[in-house]
Amino acid sequence: AGAFRLASALRSARNCAVTSLDLTGNGIGDEGAVAIARAFSENSTLLISAINVSSNHMSVEGVEALCSALAAQSRHHSNAIKVNFSDNDLGLSGATVLQNLIANRSLNITSVIAAKTGIPSESMCGIGRAMLSSNSLAELDLSSNGMTPVGVVFLCDALRAAKGAGACLETLTLCDNMLGDRGVAALVQALSSPGCTALAHLNLQGNMITDQGAGMLQELVCDARAAASAARLCSLD
Repeated sequence: AGAFRLASALRSARNCAVTSLDLTGNGIGDEGAVAIARAFSENSTLLISAINVSSNHMSVEGVEALCSALAAQSRHHSNAIKVNFSDNDLGLSGATVLQNLIANRSLNITSVIAAKTGIPSESMCGIGRAMLSSNSLAELDLSSNGMTPVGVVFLCDALRAAKGAGACLETLTLCDNMLGDRGVAALVQALSSPGCTALAHLNLQGNMITDQGAGMLQELVCDARAAASAARLCSLD
């Protein structure tokens, strides 16, 4: 009921001062998300720049509705947008929705937090391609999605190829996945490539990384500093 009342208020508000919505842990579900999305679409005076709907028992239906509403909003406003869909059941279909969200240049998406959303490793290929299409994404969090070394290789292809408009990613968080030393090796190789995106923050906590993998990351940080490039701050444990 609370989500529908909020949607009604957002729909009727004119010149509304609300720019950020944090609905974490309210159990709004897909029905509540769809209602709020409709309010966004029907009120062109809304200027939402950040929305957090983590832990809300949502599936791809709710997330897709919100993404569509943000796209509709972009026709009236060009503000930077941050989204947090963590701890919702997105899966393979949800990964496709995220890909489209990231790749849509008219949306000006700067941050996507999608931890613990059931996105499979094979979806990282599409997310990597979307990263290359983006001209605004500065932060990406795909923690707790069971990502394997194969999955991170797809992201590495994007990091390695990122140049110009696609080279804006600054923070990559991949905590509590299953990357291991193989995944670290792929990341180090990608981040050492000429023309690679200027990543400043890399968080790999909880990825079964041994001393060997930690050593590779240490060398990467030292090499970056020696070359006077952007500092790469690697957090492991």
